[in-house]
Amino acid sequence: MDSNQIVHITANSRLTASIKQNAVLQANTEVVNTPLVMTLEQWWQYWQNRALLQGVFAGQSLPGKILNNFEAQWLFEQSLQELLDQQDSAEEQNGFDEQLQPQHLHKLALLNIGATAKQLYQAWTLSQEWLPENWSDNHYLSAESLLFVRCAKRYQSKLAAQNWLDKALFSKQRLLWLAESLASQQGKALLPAKFVLHGFDDLTPNIRAWQYQLEQAGIVVEILGKPVALGNDFELQYQQLGFYQAQDIYDEAQQAVLWAVGHLKAQLQQVQQTYGDELSLAKQQALQSIRIALIAPDLNEYKALLRQLLDETLAQYGWDELQTLQARGGNTIYNFSLGEPLVQMPLVHNVLLSLNLAMQPHKSMAYQQFSDWLISPYTLGDMIDRQQADSELRQLQWANIVWPKLLAHERAKSLPKSLFKALNRLVELHQSQANKFSLNEFADYIWQVLDVIGWPGSKNLSSIEQQQRQALENALQEFAGLGELGGKQPCAYWLSLLNRFIAEKVHQVQSTAWQPIQIVGMLEAGGQQFTAIWLMGLTNEAWPRVAKPNAFLPHQLQRQYGLPRSDAQRELYYAQQISQRLADSCELLIWSYPAKSGEAELLPTPVLPGASQQAAVFEYQPQAYSSLAQNVFAQQSSNALDWQDDSQGLPIVAGEKAPGGAGILQAQSQCPLMAYIDYRLGVKYGLKTVEDSLANTNQGTLIHAVLEHFWLELKTQVALLSKTDEELTAILNNHIGKAFDELQLGLDEGLMTVEKQRILELCLQWLELEKQRDAFSVESTEKSLTLELAGIEFKIIIDRIDDVMGQKFIVDYKTGKASINALLDTPLKAPQLAVYLFAVEDAENTMAGLGYGLLHSDEAAKLSALIADNDSLMNDAKNPRSIQVFSKLAEKEGGDFYQCSWQDFISSLKQEVLALAEQIQQGYAPLQFDKDADIAYAKGDLALRLPEAQVQWNQALKNAVNDSGEA
Repeated sequence: MDSNQIVHITANSRLTASIKQNAVLQANTEVVNTPLVMTLEQWWQYWQNRALLQGVFAGQSLPGKILNNFEAQWLFEQSLQELLDQQDSAEEQNGFDEQLQPQHLHKLALLNIGATAKQLYQAWTLSQEWLPENWSDNHYLSAESLLFVRCAKRYQSKLAAQNWLDKALFSKQRLLWLAESLASQQGKALLPAKFVLHGFDDLTPNIRAWQYQLEQAGIVVEILGKPVALGNDFELQYQQLGFYQAQDIYDEAQQAVLWAVGHLKAQLQQVQQTYGDELSLAKQQALQSIRIALIAPDLNEYKALLRQLLDETLAQYGWDELQTLQARGGNTIYNFSLGEPLVQMPLVHNVLLSLNLAMQPHKSMAYQQFSDWLISPYTLGDMIDRQQADSELRQLQWANIVWPKLLAHERAKSLPKSLFKALNRLVELHQSQANKFSLNEFADYIWQVLDVIGWPGSKNLSSIEQQQRQALENALQEFAGLGELGGKQPCAYWLSLLNRFIAEKVHQVQSTAWQPIQIVGMLEAGGQQFTAIWLMGLTNEAWPRVAKPNAFLPHQLQRQYGLPRSDAQRELYYAQQISQRLADSCELLIWSYPAKSGEAELLPTPVLPGASQQAAVFEYQPQAYSSLAQNVFAQQSSNALDWQDDSQGLPIVAGEKAPGGAGILQAQSQCPLMAYIDYRLGVKYGLKTVEDSLANTNQGTLIHAVLEHFWLELKTQVALLSKTDEELTAILNNHIGKAFDELQLGLDEGLMTVEKQRILELCLQWLELEKQRDAFSVESTEKSLTLELAGIEFKIIIDRIDDVMGQKFIVDYKTGKASINALLDTPLKAPQLAVYLFAVEDAENTMAGLGYGLLHSDEAAKLSALIADNDSLMNDAKNPRSIQVFSKLAEKEGGDFYQCSWQDFISSLKQEVLALAEQIQQGYAPLQFDKDADIAYAKGDLALRLPEAQVQWNQALKNAVNDSGEA
């Protein structure tokens, strides 16, 4: 290396790229001598390679392996596990405190051994660099610190046995090598005349030791950045500083995005005015120098929100296309510094699901996991066929599945043939494997599985997806290259370790596009220069950061030696230093904080001055924010569109069936447009939700099935009254067991027991009500028939028809909430019960009543019914409030049914049903409803376009008021 050369050392690789870019921008020639810029780790590797080649130190002194952080943490986990598993031998406990018995160790690491090992390894790396070697000689160490000492000794012995070093130990070894090399002229020749450090806010002991060795050898080490007066006397120095107190995080993000995009627009206009349309190097350099930063202490809190707002705002400016998650790439004009966790990439998620499926085929899993894998674009087989298969399999309502058993079901034939064949091959592959694997054997198994399932399917991968695929394949190869620390282990062990390994990987999309808006964290922004900066989320809890000392090192020692995150005072100084560095890196700085988070009130950081504290700080004036949807709608409205009331759908051809049976009549009575969208257009028949517990649809199906078979067996109330409680329980349990068997529910055994007991209790409560009725027999249960109304067919199923002294009483079971009072509303709001009247011959003269049997878990079972008179159902003494007696309503002067006969009322119900049927047949579908609750459960709620309709209604009301005023 040239002894006159200058080497620039950066705190991170992002700063490395920034310095190189700035060197190009500042040059006035097409060819630029790029300065030698690298991170400290890159320099160490560069120096080590050259020193080995020139024989400055012997290659024999190199360790057999340098463990990466994951391997070292894994080795610590094994050391911890051995301590937890050890016996109380005198040899192991000699010289240690009694409180550190193995049973006490279990308590220390009981929650999560892996997480505990991670903290132990952090304590190891901190102690190796920041604390003296004899720090643990203190006899007053806590149980946690003693645990760390014992784990560290085991860990060190494992490293020594293999001639391994971890990164902390290797850093110390490198410093020793450097010291030895500086003793010779040959070693000094490998070093430049000067080092310049960029972006280092805090020099660690290792960096200070490195600096000391170089300066002792006569090499200059310059640290950029002016010193800051820290502590209570700290005052931020700045050129231009603004402050904004946002209402909440959403308001803060909206204003930051509007400001960034507006500032970018102003900068671009200035460049355009200066250079016009010319394509010169100077113009290109001017554009590249525009760098606007959005910075936050906790960037992850703002990440998703900022991305959405930037996409919408840039789309409105016409600078960027609104992108979906699948199509997102690196070609936007903004960039996030932290990348994305690799495990969150859909392509990677599909691989991990595939491996869990293939390697643990007989392990029960939630159906939703299987569904995610099945409809993934990276799974084998035609996408539409797989989605249709998912819809078919959801009909089973198996909340948990063992997928090879699912393959044996008739509905599995809906799977694409190629996928069905691949799944069967996975079973065969699993059966051919050993019970335990080495790491290399497990890695081979991974690639065999991916080959069998044809990953990544037939999808043509975009360039972004290709990058994700390459990142995953690199991660799998790196995982296969981990040290042989585990020996032979079951598949579940390696799968768990692989998931943890992938979860720690971060993927940054590569882009060569111009990206003037940078979204970065506080540390990543170090040493860079920006046109302007907006600092977000600066509450007093977020900045300074909360102290977070390591639990396994003595807190007093951490404070004494100034370890990172050791106490609040250190974090305050750190925040002051970072804040001043950011203020120095730009001409304009605006900082903000959200005043509220939900109902909680937040306070601003004490580090930066607000507008009320210092006159030189200006108060940012917020702009009105409109989403893309709001702007598009406003543009439509401003174009004086002629709104047409289109409430007419296609009629149903005479003789055809109406979808949904009585359900479409119920929906038509609540909102005709909802009925048309949900039933006629089929939105209601989309994917069924498969719930972890018993789904609502299955609850109703089971109760219907149990009561149907119960009354098929007993038939009459006399038979009911003749049974003891024990006999009734036995009969119900028999039918409950059969009903569950028929549904083949994929529930856990514990949930199955709870659901059976719940249904039993509901049925027993209901039968107690049945015992209080006057004598009856059950004429039919679950009666299915087709009615012709208004020229179209309706298929209905009547839960139950009773014979009560020669008259008919209809019962409709409900596991939700319902009230017979809806049958008395005008217009009719409960047509489902009313339509059943068409199934009873001469209903006007033979109907005793009709009602709901309510079996709801949150309330006791009850009967909500409308009867002709007291003799129809119960005696006066047994008449509960939920029973409406029509004869009494007819006697009430001034009431809606005064002097109305039961026969006329039944006829009017049938006429209202016919009117609804005619509306359905004719395609009558206006957006009309009485209250929001009527459309609360609309499946096609988005298609109702309520906000747009509300604007029209408000405008119509306003016009009506104006017309009335003019009149």
